[in-house]
Amino acid sequence: ADKKQIQCVVRPLQILRADGTWENIGGMK
Repeated sequence: ADKKQIQCVVRPLQILRADGTWENIGGMK
């Protein structure tokens, strides 16, 4: 269950990262 949750979270993060939005949301690297 944990691994599935992680994948569900990681995938959108990767998409945001590719879009360049993740950096704006994170604020700091």
